[in-house]
Amino acid sequence: MKKVLTTIFLFSILSQVCAQQFSDLSFFKNEGFDKAIISYYKVSDKTSSMPKSSLSDALTNPQTTTNQSALDDNEKTLSKKIGEAILTKNETCKLFKIIKKKFTNSYALDTNTDVIINFYANDLIIQNISISLNTKNIKLKKEGCEKVFEEEIEKDPCLFLGQMTEKMEEYVVNILKTKKLMK
Repeated sequence: MKKVLTTIFLFSILSQVCAQQFSDLSFFKNEGFDKAIISYYKVSDKTSSMPKSSLSDALTNPQTTTNQSALDDNEKTLSKKIGEAILTKNETCKLFKIIKKKFTNSYALDTNTDVIINFYANDLIIQNISISLNTKNIKLKKEGCEKVFEEEIEKDPCLFLGQMTEKMEEYVVNILKTKKLMK
């Protein structure tokens, strides 16, 4: 019974999370911004690394091991900015042409982001793209949108979470290499 209730609870949470975005990309437009800046980050994810304490430490002094694990949790993912570059008009136009193609609506739970493309108007970010080259996640977000309520569920009409296409991935990697942000 407990297993069934847990499954129902998790399913209801996941259905809520999936319903909080729109699948229509019409909100994300190639207009209204002065410049686009691409940033590349080196992400070190230590969630699968061995803990610093050994098994013998855990057996001899479990309280110390627990406290050390709590401290290590804060250091699991580290992001270091490698660099950034301004995109040309041609690069931005081609990027938007690729974006208008269909993306898959699936989105991996890993949220490590390697690439961020911010679009600025008067030095304020008005929309951005967040990409994980590892999981192929892509997040398109336009700032300043009001959320919509449908059937008591809050939805963001200016948010899209999905998987990028091979063409999109190739283009982003090509930009990073051209701008000498990636080897």
